[in-house]
Amino acid sequence: MPADDKHFSRRDYHSNSSSPLILRKATSSDVAALAEVYLSSFAKSPWSNIVFPYSKASYDWWRFSLAKEIKNPNSHFLCVYDSSIPWQPIVSWAQWDDPNALTKAPLWPAGADAKAANCFFNLSIDTHERHMRGRKHWYMRNVSTRPEYEGKGAAGQLLRWLIDRADADADGCELYLEASPVGRPIYERLGFVEVDRVVLKSEVKREGSLGEKEYMEYIESEDNEKVANSLATKIGDELLLNGEILECSHFDSKAKQELLDVKRLTDFDNFITPDT
Repeated sequence: MPADDKHFSRRDYHSNSSSPLILRKATSSDVAALAEVYLSSFAKSPWSNIVFPYSKASYDWWRFSLAKEIKNPNSHFLCVYDSSIPWQPIVSWAQWDDPNALTKAPLWPAGADAKAANCFFNLSIDTHERHMRGRKHWYMRNVSTRPEYEGKGAAGQLLRWLIDRADADADGCELYLEASPVGRPIYERLGFVEVDRVVLKSEVKREGSLGEKEYMEYIESEDNEKVANSLATKIGDELLLNGEILECSHFDSKAKQELLDVKRLTDFDNFITPDT
């Protein structure tokens, strides 16, 4: 696929010379840090905690899984580190796959709700295949950022880099991802559009700000305008207070101008296009 090592002719990529946050390719030596960033990024996510309880077992699971996946030629990793700190810690990272990447459900860490995890994972695979089968695309599988670095542009660097690579593809390449409520505004500003939504409910009682019953919405629909018109009622205060929303989106790099004409909730005066 086009996103191979030739795009990393420089180890570090400075998208903003005034920013200490620098993008580079992640390597096998980074897997422990990547696992730590993931768990800290989703520590307050009730659904993530059903699958990956904040524990040593989850940390070991992520470290082991990432050590294998980072060697997979069908999976690709970027990270952003803080150059203002002497040890240059990784503060954000992203993983994306081409269509040939592994798609079967893994064995989950000790303490996970395996039934709920398999339900979500298999639903994710089915929804992905239903919308993107036969279409050239990259699947953004994970974007994680340390909480203290949220809103500072680290995730935006990762996404713009990938969009830039998709734009450079001579044949055109779509991007596909799933998003949390926190990440959704970033993706919308970058041109991603919602394509479907499925609700999963967990009856497991857990501590947390979202109460006894935790909800997740998985969003996907081809009819973007229809979905946009109903978002105001589907994403109301009650839902946000009592549930977690996961959105599934895709972005056609050849149709940025068309996106400006789509009637949605996003203010496209703030539409962000990739750096060229």
